[in-house]
This record gives sequence, C-alpha cells and structure tokens, in this order.
Amino acid sequence: MRNLSNRIYEAFDCVSAGQDLKDKTKAYLFQTPKHCQSGFARYAAAACLLFVLLGGAGYHVYMTPVAAISIDVNPSMEWEVNSLDRVVSVICYNEEAENVAADLHLKHRKYDDAITELLTSSEMSVYLTDNAAVSISVAAEDEDRSIRIQGRAVECAGQHCSNVSGHGGTASDRQAANQAGVSLGKYEAFLALQKLDHSITLEEVSGLCMCEIQDLIRDYEGQTAEYRNLQSEENTGAQENSGEACPVGQHHNHDPNRPHTHHHEGQ
Repeated sequence: MRNLSNRIYEAFDCVSAGQDLKDKTKAYLFQTPKHCQSGFARYAAAACLLFVLLGGAGYHVYMTPVAAISIDVNPSMEWEVNSLDRVVSVICYNEEAENVAADLHLKHRKYDDAITELLTSSEMSVYLTDNAAVSISVAAEDEDRSIRIQGRAVECAGQHCSNVSGHGGTASDRQAANQAGVSLGKYEAFLALQKLDHSITLEEVSGLCMCEIQDLIRDYEGQTAEYRNLQSEENTGAQENSGEACPVGQHHNHDPNRPHTHHHEGQ
C-alpha cells in the first residue's frame, strides 16, 4: 500500500492542467455528436468540463508553497510546504543532501511524516552520529503558521535526535538565502556569526556542518564574554588606583573664607 501510494503521488506530480488542455477539452465536450443529443449528455459534458477546470485550479493551489522548512545537519536541504502541510518541493544545497534525498519519498508527505522519514533513514543515519546538531528553520509570510510549523517540526525531530534547535525566519531572509545559494538555516547561522565577527564571510560558513557552526558561535561568544570581563576588571582597577591617589580630597579643596596658616621652618 505504501509503495502504491508513493507511485500515485509521483504520478500526480507530473499532472498539470494547462490552458491548452482546458481549451481542447472545452471544444471537445461542447461538440454535439449525432448520437449524443440528449439533455443528459449536455449535462455530463458540462460536468466533465467543470471537473477539468476545478482540477487545474486545485492542482495550482496544491502546488503553491506557503512556507519553507530548512533542515541542516551536514546535508543541507529545504522543503516548500503547501497550505495542506504537505511537501511540494525538495531543494538540496549540497551533494550530501542530494545523496540522501535521492532514495527517499519526501514529496507529497505531511512535513512531520517527511521529517520522520528523513531522520530515521539509513541514508541519514551516517550524519546523525556523535550527537550531531540538527537545525530546523521555518519561514512563512503568516507568522502564526510559521510558529506552528516550527513547533511541530522541532517536536517531531526531537523524537529521533537529541540535539535539535528551532529557528524562525522571514520571507525576506529566505529570499536572501536563496539568492546566496544556501539554505535558510545556513544563512541564519551566518548572520549570527557575522554579529560576533564582522570579517566572517558566507563562503566560510556555507561548507560547515551545523555542529561546526555552533562551536564557532560558542567560541566567539566565549571570547566576547572574556573580553568584557577583562574590561570590567581594568575599569575597576583604574577606579581603585584613582581613589588611592586622592583618598580624602582635602588637599585640593580649599575653603576661600578660611585663613591660611603659614608654617616657617626653623622658628
């Protein structure tokens, strides 16, 4: 049953009711052949035309993405999801992702089922050793949808992996990521690193796995915290030294109304 379902999905993926098909169908159905002059035949023809037209519209709605899910480990891929929460396209951003996705039936599945299919596959298992980091980023124009999908995706991934992080993005972030040729998750990681080190480039980040990127972020954050502690200690020391040079302050503050007493040595 599962293989049959996959074949049906794959066959459906190739179906598209274009304008030419609609026009030809309309012309054919509204012909009045000699042996089909009854009112029933005309109603049947109209019903068939409506089915074709609605089928084309339904296909368009089905294939229209409303959200994107980026899944990054070492394989880096992105799924476009329609309003029915089904995966309608799979975009691979590196060779590892292409090798993993090649033998998996991810399209037309509900995205949470596709996550299970991906993370439990033998193809993916080689990348999920040693507590590998799994990053899931979601972008959608509808913020409520984005939050809902992110929560469910992280929950589902967490059932199969222990080191899962979820991130929310925007449609503009995803567009910038696509223009740069990386997934949304990699692009967000690059932005986080760039805040810590302005000299880092996207090329340096794009080839790293998520564990390496997270280690880099922690290193930079540790260096920043250490620098702040040193600055704090230096400021504290400077204040203390300043206080020792003039502990009371009476040598510099003279009362102008107070007479000065001069002491002469040798008197």
